[in-house]
Formats: sequence, C-alpha cells, structure tokens
Amino acid sequence: MSGGLKLDNIIFTGRTYEEYVRMFNLTADDVATLTFFVCPGGASSFPAVAHQRGGHVVAGDIVYGSSLADLEHRGRSSLEAIRGGMGGARAGYHWDAFGDVDGLIRIRAEALDAFLADYEQGLGEGRYIPCSLPSVPLGEGAVDMVLSDHLLFTYPQFFDKAFHVESLESMVRVARREVRIFPLIGSATSLRPQYFDEVMDSLRALGCEAAVETVAYHFQQGANEMLRIRKVH
Repeated sequence: MSGGLKLDNIIFTGRTYEEYVRMFNLTADDVATLTFFVCPGGASSFPAVAHQRGGHVVAGDIVYGSSLADLEHRGRSSLEAIRGGMGGARAGYHWDAFGDVDGLIRIRAEALDAFLADYEQGLGEGRYIPCSLPSVPLGEGAVDMVLSDHLLFTYPQFFDKAFHVESLESMVRVARREVRIFPLIGSATSLRPQYFDEVMDSLRALGCEAAVETVAYHFQQGANEMLRIRKVH
C-alpha cells in the first residue's frame, strides 16, 4: 500500500491527550496512577493535560531546551507542511475523527497550543527534557511506562535497524513495566520496515515479551496497532 504522507524532514508536531489515550490503549486509572516518559514528546498535549489532571509525565525531545518562540515557529511551519503534504495523500486515511484536512490541522493546532502554554513552566520543572535517541537521559526503572509515537518504524528512510534496537534497549532500561510504540508502519509506505521482525527478536533476546496489539486509534490506513513490550522479571 502506498499514498501516505511523504515528508523530506521529521516535523515538529503532536497529538492530543485524547489521541494518546486511544493510540496506546490507556485508561484513566493508568494516567492517574502510573509515571510516564514520552519520547519523542514533540508538540503533544498529553504531558500538559496529564499534569493538569494530577498525572506524572516527563517528555523528551531533541528540540526541548529551545526557546518558546523557536518551538512555536517549528510547530506552525510543521502544520503548513502537513497541510501541503496531505493534498495527495488524503485517500490513505480514515477521516471520521477529523472530517477533512482543515479539521486535522485544527486538532494538531490545539495540541500545539496546549504544549506551548505548558512548555516554559514544564521545562523549568524538568517535565520537558532534551533527549536524542537512541540515548535516554533517565536512570534504570525511572518510570512505569515509556510511550513513543510516530518516530520508530515511521521513518525507515531515516533510521536503520541499529537505531531502533538501541532506542528500544534504552526505553526498556528506564521502564519498570512497559514500553509502547505506535504506529508500526511507515508514514509514506504504509508498510512495516523490513527489519521489523529482527527488532522483535532483539527484544525477546533482552528477556522481554513483545507483542503487537490492536488499538482504538485509526487514522492512517493500516496504522491501528502498537508494539507492547513487557519486562519479564
């Protein structure tokens, strides 16, 4: 299958809190009782909204530490890149949740606005930290769960098998309970990378249970599965 969104660069954008809940099959009890590390955090509103609701979320991204003005510029420019790139890709998506491209941009802008409103305070409190995968700047077992969306497996044209294996090893190290990755197909190809099965084998070699699980979120055609990695004690 082809016809997905084709981008020349990795964009700075993010999903809403509600999208995160559906992408990762999270429950209200999960958010209220577990600690999370989200990487890359991008311009997601999940950390901000979870914090407002008493949750504990730390987000990492390579651009965190930049000025608020710089991140706003990156975010607005990325929205325009999405708008321009979706013209030829619309048929590869389910539009029930957004209606059309304008609806998609509006929801992405809501996530960006919530992130920007929280960023400077969260940066000062250590809730937004610079992070450049495959390294994760947290200690072993620092959080209950690691969530990562729209980077691993999404850009196989930029990241090879070694990057995926090293990134997942880092995530597993800092997660006491689970790592969840979404989606499992590329943004442009709508296919899993050729090395997907080898990555799964490497996780099992670490002593992890790695399984594909269907989720409630389905925007890009074929992208309704996450990788759920459980640490075996």
